[in-house]
Amino acid sequence: MNALSTLKANLIGFGKKSQGFFYGPFFPVFAALTSSTCYVANQPYVALFLFAFSAFIIFTCYKDVTPIIPLLLMVVMTFKDYSIMDEPWGYLALSPAMIGFLAHFVLYPPKGYRLGKLTFPLIFVIMAMFLSGIASPNNQLSSYLAYAIALGPTILIVYLFFSMYVEPPKWFSLKRYLCYVFMIIGLNMMLHVMFSHVNEQLFDKYIFYELGWANINTPATFMSFAVPAIFYLMTKSKNFAPYFLALVFLIACLYLTNSRAALGLIGFSFPFLSFFAYKKIDKQQRKFFLTYILFAVAVLFLLLIYLIDFYKLDYLVNYVKENVLDKDRISLYKEAIELLKKFPIFGAGLGYASPDPNYAELTYLRSYNFHSTFFHVIATMGVCGLLAYIVYFVQRIRILTTNSSTFNLFTFFVFIMFESHSMIDTGEFNAIPLMCALTVMIAVVENVSRFEKPLPLRKDD
Repeated sequence: MNALSTLKANLIGFGKKSQGFFYGPFFPVFAALTSSTCYVANQPYVALFLFAFSAFIIFTCYKDVTPIIPLLLMVVMTFKDYSIMDEPWGYLALSPAMIGFLAHFVLYPPKGYRLGKLTFPLIFVIMAMFLSGIASPNNQLSSYLAYAIALGPTILIVYLFFSMYVEPPKWFSLKRYLCYVFMIIGLNMMLHVMFSHVNEQLFDKYIFYELGWANINTPATFMSFAVPAIFYLMTKSKNFAPYFLALVFLIACLYLTNSRAALGLIGFSFPFLSFFAYKKIDKQQRKFFLTYILFAVAVLFLLLIYLIDFYKLDYLVNYVKENVLDKDRISLYKEAIELLKKFPIFGAGLGYASPDPNYAELTYLRSYNFHSTFFHVIATMGVCGLLAYIVYFVQRIRILTTNSSTFNLFTFFVFIMFESHSMIDTGEFNAIPLMCALTVMIAVVENVSRFEKPLPLRKDD
């Protein structure tokens, strides 16, 4: 036995001994606690190193990379903003993960390459991104290169990697684990939001650090993952209480953040999610489930009555009228249409920055954003980008609607809610965690049938 084989055997042995931790329910909680603690203490490099060291163990001790999911999706929650990556310490802290990632291919070479159904649509999107703005005189590739790499090639690598290397133990339910991770991330995000919100309200300033990595956009959009995921977990549990409380907490926190679009989307989807969950749970449990839902509806109804009485109906009507249409977004959408007229084929470029000083925001990882998937695509990538994204959308929908299992049903709801919210926000152009989360979910849906064969008398997941 050569040295590499001996090393691999020892690593696999350690992986089997620590399997209970990395595949258990506590590891995502550990990642959440690490990110929250280091965020409050302003120790991002400590969190990055702990994440990277955990990733190194997973990459080197397991061929299956399922436990990487919570680390990948929570890494941005460990620091206030991307400025920490201006210094070499950020990359140094992440180096164990990079080393482990490369070592994974040496220790566990793939038996074959599984391109997957999204590979070519993603390649079309990448081509549209790098061709964007070639007819625009002020377009410079260097100004949006990192942004395009994060949204294009990185997402493709994530998709291919999870398509090839997600193959968990037979006893492990990947579907439930993925939804559990989405729930934990949603709770962790809202704890961060509440931390910033309470500090601001109580002390009229941020005594620690504001939520710089996302303001409210990313947590609000991530509710599209967390809420359907919690409903799915309800269908698989005989005890609804923990999941129901998590759901109430998320919606209550979201209400305090005043994200009208996300709240409206959840409010619209809630009856459908409740109905499908009711139909999918065991008949013996339906009475309890219905009690929880009716209780939630009653509380919301009483809250609505209170608001109408406290604020008066006229005030609420005027508030809705003033806030349904965001004037700033309407201006952005008009600007997007004007850019499409000027640069119809390839758009104005991902590096486009508005001459308006209120909107001209361009850094090494962010481009000017039109706060709508449709308007952002036509403005920055033109007709070529629009065609690429149509193919991309159609293929994702086909993957999610391949069968009518409970898991596919709720993940399809995730997609619909996410993309609906992205039509008035930036979700589709947020590489980490949003697009990584969506891509991992689609890769799981596409490939889960390979290693989770429904057993006789086993309820379909």
